[in-house]
Amino acid sequence: MPRVREPRFDFRGGVCTAFSEDALDLMELLEAKNTRLTEFGALLKRAGTQRIHTDEIESGTKILGIIEWDDPGGTELACVSNSDFYHKTLAATTWTEIAAGLSTTNHIVMVQHSIAGSATLYIADGGTLNKFDGTTLTEGISGSPSATYIEMYMSRMFAADGTKTLYWSKVADPDTWGSTDGGDSSPVGYYGTEPIKALKACGASLLIFKEDSISRFTGTTSDDIRIEAEVQGVSPDVGCMAPMTVVRVEDYVFFLSDRGPYIATEAGVQAIGAKVEDQFSDWDSDAVAVHNRGRREVWLFDGAASSSEFWIWNYRTQSWTGPHTFGDTFHVCTAARYERSDGTESIVLAGHDGYVRDGDIEDNDAKDDVLNDDSGGTNITMQCKLPPLLFGDPSTVKLLHPTQWIHADLLTSGSLQTIWDAELTSQDTLTISSPGTGLKEHKVRPACRGRRPYLTLKDATSEIITITGVTLEAEMGRRSV
Repeated sequence: MPRVREPRFDFRGGVCTAFSEDALDLMELLEAKNTRLTEFGALLKRAGTQRIHTDEIESGTKILGIIEWDDPGGTELACVSNSDFYHKTLAATTWTEIAAGLSTTNHIVMVQHSIAGSATLYIADGGTLNKFDGTTLTEGISGSPSATYIEMYMSRMFAADGTKTLYWSKVADPDTWGSTDGGDSSPVGYYGTEPIKALKACGASLLIFKEDSISRFTGTTSDDIRIEAEVQGVSPDVGCMAPMTVVRVEDYVFFLSDRGPYIATEAGVQAIGAKVEDQFSDWDSDAVAVHNRGRREVWLFDGAASSSEFWIWNYRTQSWTGPHTFGDTFHVCTAARYERSDGTESIVLAGHDGYVRDGDIEDNDAKDDVLNDDSGGTNITMQCKLPPLLFGDPSTVKLLHPTQWIHADLLTSGSLQTIWDAELTSQDTLTISSPGTGLKEHKVRPACRGRRPYLTLKDATSEIITITGVTLEAEMGRRSV
């Protein structure tokens, strides 16, 4: 029988679940759970998560909105839960609570606005606009719309109120609305009543997202303001199904539509989730996205109270990994970009359980839900499944050679399971224990025979291990009759 050798050392194709397994190429994967892609094609276990405070917010009530902002007294985090407003410095281990009458159900959108170096945080909860100056929370700004979404563009604040009407404030004054005071409003899309879902500044335009379309707003004064919709807009038939997935990434905007993940610019939209769009068919408007700038990734969460599933899009390699999960440790309700006090980039994940966590921290190895004092946590399980090992021909029986090679850095105490499946032999699980830190070539001897063998790689330790590739070899048997 002829012997065939197949090296795989580049996984930049990421996960592909929407295509036939036999059509996948050597750079793709069937699963990459709790695994991220490096820019050079290796598989890296994702880093851990850690609570950034000790006190449970509102006795475990979900957090509806969160932001890091430039408080006049220094950088702070602010969030809303169970109608109340909370804020804290980055170093603080507890939150300062301000009792309020904010929404207990709506997602909260917060935007910072600065005049002459003094910052104010504006808060949209579905009622009249609110603001926080670092000390005092002012509820119900007189004359403001019942804003469900807000965004700054060309020195004005823009707002949507759950209808098709777009509102804008006076220039450089988000406290003042109405045409007599320098603000105004206009319907978006004259032939339908579909409401505006989200707003996001992009390039020289403000993108206006509805469920089935995206319009474009341009202009700086009442004389040159123009709203381009339908075929003159960004997209006449692709829109946003989940407002909290609209995030700016470099010079474009990421969002989740009812057709899967997309990006938008002033010029149009582009689908980016063809390989995994089947994974989002049952997601709804609770979905949440966040830009993990330091990793060049977008994280996309289900957002439901019963699900911790999320996917990661690496926009340098243009590929996806997942489905990731935090297990039963916590479920994400909303998220935001996060710059730590030392200047390093991360994300904050606000849960349904009243806790906020640093979502990408390596200090405590690969553990989820580490406590604020560095104790506790649950080991993260990394699991990667390769497409069927066809060796170029799905119709022939493959007898895997007694010696296969796995190239990985298992650090000090990694323990990598290699799980071999095929229809003509029982599952064979072989474990590689770390021989010490450093990239090494590890030998395994599986018993595996079939037309479509599968290889799964799994590590459940707290080590952030790296898998750079595999070298596979098989003897090809007779073609099936």
